[in-house]
Amino acid sequence: MSIPELDLNFHSYCSINIATASDTTIAEFNPFADGSYGSGATKKIVKTPDITYDSTTGRIIFGASGTYFIAFTAPTDCDAVSTGTAVAKIKLNGADVIVTPEMKIRRNMSPRAITLNSMFTVQAGDNITISIDGNHATTKTTVGTHIIAIKANGHFSGARYTVAADETTTASLYPMYDTDNEGGTVVSNTSGVTYSGADGGFTVSADRRFLLFSTWAFVAGGTVSDFSHIFRVGTTTIDELTAGMRTIQDPANHTFALVKSVEAADVITVNFDQGGTAGFTALKSTSFSMLDISNDGTQPSAHLSLTLNSDSDAFSTTSGDKDVFKAGNTSSGFGVTNHTSAAGITYDSSDGTFTVAEAGDYLVVATIGLDSTTSSNDPTLKITVNDAAYYAASYGTTATADPISMPVCLVISLAAGQYLNFFVNNAGAKIDDGSSVSIVRLDDVGGSKDLFAESVSDKLIDEDYDINTYDPDVINAQYNSVGTAQPPFLLGVPGPLSLRRGLVPSATANVISSGKDD
Repeated sequence: MSIPELDLNFHSYCSINIATASDTTIAEFNPFADGSYGSGATKKIVKTPDITYDSTTGRIIFGASGTYFIAFTAPTDCDAVSTGTAVAKIKLNGADVIVTPEMKIRRNMSPRAITLNSMFTVQAGDNITISIDGNHATTKTTVGTHIIAIKANGHFSGARYTVAADETTTASLYPMYDTDNEGGTVVSNTSGVTYSGADGGFTVSADRRFLLFSTWAFVAGGTVSDFSHIFRVGTTTIDELTAGMRTIQDPANHTFALVKSVEAADVITVNFDQGGTAGFTALKSTSFSMLDISNDGTQPSAHLSLTLNSDSDAFSTTSGDKDVFKAGNTSSGFGVTNHTSAAGITYDSSDGTFTVAEAGDYLVVATIGLDSTTSSNDPTLKITVNDAAYYAASYGTTATADPISMPVCLVISLAAGQYLNFFVNNAGAKIDDGSSVSIVRLDDVGGSKDLFAESVSDKLIDEDYDINTYDPDVINAQYNSVGTAQPPFLLGVPGPLSLRRGLVPSATANVISSGKDD
């Protein structure tokens, strides 16, 4: 008998965070497959029951058809090699869908963040895999490699370059994804959002909160430190994060993300700007995703998104842990900009904590910029939960190719009253204004049922071993379970059903879905 496809009314999700460096290899490998770790890998996995993670093959297998936001980041290294490169791929059912250029991995600026994101439409049973393909035998992914998949239950948009845009040397702001004027080829996947290649605009059709997640794969025409990665709504800047680069260090990635409340007919754009006239080219795999964080308009109970308004103080390469969002680490002008009204999460600037009011699974997205780097260094981005280490990833920096962006996008299970902090260890730089954090509760998106089957009632089996399947308390527990077909309660009568009921013969048992009366 075939198993019915799950059609669940919630943001199903899968988050995998690996706290172990992979083995080194020149062969293409999947950093989420067990075979990439000779001594085993330490993983943190948070997911809903409809998505399966096969650690042997590294596959993420979907139980429900739909469109999913996929984001992947790997701190990638090739040890002391000066001419290392690596290509990252996202594959659907084993076929390449997104392939980066050969990203440069140099010894004085590694590990390097390689990030991919897009909206993928899949059928039940489809799978996603990741691969890294380096040109040197010492290629590896390091601590902090992670991936996330979130089902879109509202509006969404995904756009990515499959052919590079034309090089630009303009010193004025312009929208990316404007293929009519900037060249290149962009493919898109949208619902409730209209993309226009004539102006690079993404027009929303309803009032919503969107996760905006943008990754550049780019090259620079020289040594630069003032490329601006900008989100705008209409002609108003939402916020920006600065990127730097030098020719011998590119291609490279730069990622910027936040959650923004928008209104129907608003036009969102991803923009480039700079102070000079250096060349900038957006390469294939440059991607922009918009994910409506609601359940088709019904908002989650907890959400927050903010960015820093000013640079922090300068930190040395031996400064230890410095809290990104603590006011005391900025001597002058500290402040934050809230991009959506906060609910269910309390931010305290005196200690940099983000405290959740209720237990749940929380999407945590941060893009932390480092600027004014003093020397080559390997700062570490850290996330703690109630002061205990949860996530860490180190990235290489150098004064001739900054600012950089350190991205993270995870789902973290939190108890009521627990708090998050974000640190940079031994920064050797300033924390850049525009650095962002966004936190959204995923497991209670409005209108959805509990993701997990309810616990079995203690009345199911009596002390005399009677099975009370149709006790009212037990019936309610079965009736509300999600993703499990239940026999109709009319079958729960002594003896055979009456022949007068006119039941139609069937090759399979009759079942009902959760929330229905028949």
